[in-house]
Amino acid sequence: MEQLGEALSEPLKIGAFTVPLNEFPLDSLYAAVRDNVISIIQAVGPQSLRFFGATLSTVGWILIILVLSYYMVKDYRFLWGSIVALAPDDYHADMQRLGIEVSSIWNAFLRGQLILGFIVGFATFLVAVVVGLPNALFLGLLAGILEFIPNIGPVLASIPAILLALFQNESSWLGSLVGPFWFALIVLLLYGLIQRVENVYLVPRIIGRSLNLHPLVVLIGAVVGASVAGIFGILLAAPLLATARLILAYIYHKLLDQPPFED
Repeated sequence: MEQLGEALSEPLKIGAFTVPLNEFPLDSLYAAVRDNVISIIQAVGPQSLRFFGATLSTVGWILIILVLSYYMVKDYRFLWGSIVALAPDDYHADMQRLGIEVSSIWNAFLRGQLILGFIVGFATFLVAVVVGLPNALFLGLLAGILEFIPNIGPVLASIPAILLALFQNESSWLGSLVGPFWFALIVLLLYGLIQRVENVYLVPRIIGRSLNLHPLVVLIGAVVGASVAGIFGILLAAPLLATARLILAYIYHKLLDQPPFED
């Protein structure tokens, strides 16, 4: 940049012609461009690093939760047996039944989220390929991974796709035809369509009624979980709420001398 400034401060000779660059007000233009470039780099650089770090942290927590959930499901008999042994003898049968119910909740959560993540990720990949979005494989993987974050995950997954549609629309056959704004709007609608199909048709059939939580309850739980345990609380909000509801219902029925379980 400094060498460019020195070059612009001298006349430019082209054959027999001389262009008096030194008489043009280029110093102020050069200084303005330099200051703007430096300010943009300073503003975007830290934000990009923070976003990259937050993304890696989220992916890491998701992998940790998958591993922990797998071992909880795999060894729940041993873990729950240790808890049952602490209860009075009269409550052993109830505790065993509670263990079965809790295990079914976490089984449904883990199995359902894996299946949903695969379906949503593959559907996102296909949509990105069809409309010509760049980095289709990355967008599919991101959508599948963020599927573990209830309600918020699909919104986060759509942001990179919309940005790609806005700023790299020429890389797509559709984007070059309709322009960046309409291409980004089409991508947003396609992501919304995938989410709509998931909520209406996939979630009730894959996860079933094991969790049976209203989306507003899950969203509030995710917000509270984020304030208490960060991303870990967001990811586990749904199964923890379902488990807490089961235990509270058991206590409520026992206090009223009612059957605690529905046969």
